[in-house]
Amino acid sequence: FRPEALGPFDFDTENYTTDLWVVEGITSYVDDLSVARAGFVDKIENYLDKRASAFREHAERPGGRRMSLTAASHDAWIKGYRPDENSINSSVSYYTKGALVALMLDLHIRRVSGGEAALADALRLGWERYTARGAGYPDGAMKALTSEVAGTDLSDFFAAYVEGTAPLDPTEGLAWVGLRLEVTPEKTDRTLPEDADGFKLSPDLGLKTSNSSGLCKITSVLENGPAYRAGLNVDDLILAVNGHRVDNGTLRDRLDRNGLQPAELHSFRGQELRTTTLTPDARRLEKWKLLPLEESTEEQQAAFEAWTNWTLPGTGDDDAATDENATDENATEETATGEPTEAAESTEG
Repeated sequence: FRPEALGPFDFDTENYTTDLWVVEGITSYVDDLSVARAGFVDKIENYLDKRASAFREHAERPGGRRMSLTAASHDAWIKGYRPDENSINSSVSYYTKGALVALMLDLHIRRVSGGEAALADALRLGWERYTARGAGYPDGAMKALTSEVAGTDLSDFFAAYVEGTAPLDPTEGLAWVGLRLEVTPEKTDRTLPEDADGFKLSPDLGLKTSNSSGLCKITSVLENGPAYRAGLNVDDLILAVNGHRVDNGTLRDRLDRNGLQPAELHSFRGQELRTTTLTPDARRLEKWKLLPLEESTEEQQAAFEAWTNWTLPGTGDDDAATDENATDENATEETATGEPTEAAESTEG
């Protein structure tokens, strides 16, 4: 099941399509959902937690406000396969955002069809209509296929989330399966100030770093953040904060000690030693979770089971208790300080 442009291949030229989000993003969504549906996760909360984290990572990526999924697919040859230091500010991954939009599309189809259809039905229809005849589907065919199985025109959905850059809002689809996306304070042992809502405020330079032969090397600078405004750039080596030597493992702790006060950074750019003064932004440490609604109907519970092949958490006898007081081990801090993390950029295919 492939776009027309992806076969038979002309290996001497670039093969353009706006549907890489389909063949990679929808595939990524089905990969993870199939594993969950087959029971190869310890509990369904693990699957839901990873989806919530993915929504958070996308929301924090500046490029999501600039590049649509169709543009990311079409421009893979000139941007996706040639990332640069500004990619985080100007682009999105048709794998990761594609998987999130596929999830939203699946739940949207289930909701508007009253549970009579799902994304899988559109894929089966596409296989029968194109693949079984040995053909690829034309660009944009997924809009027609999904609209057909849903029984209603899905042009508005595609205009917002596939062809456009609207912030991803899965609220209605999640409610159909008895879920909500909740943002709560992240648990941490770090000594940080709090805002009025109980969120810890982390000093945020708006950059990412990596270890480079024991030195702290900037790998990304987020637009309009403190580092961006101060003129720091990719490949700069951060040596010290307020006269105290730092490396990739100690940068966050030194910034925590400084708090939200102006900080003096010493760095190398090439052979030039530079001194920069900048004031960190206050970034709320948030934990994004997909949680069951406080009260769910039998219809919502049935819709959740039809989607995941699991019982909606909180409604069965075998639900595992969650320790909400534990430190969030899956939290990432890379956009706040630049310390080493399992950054999403390194895992995109």
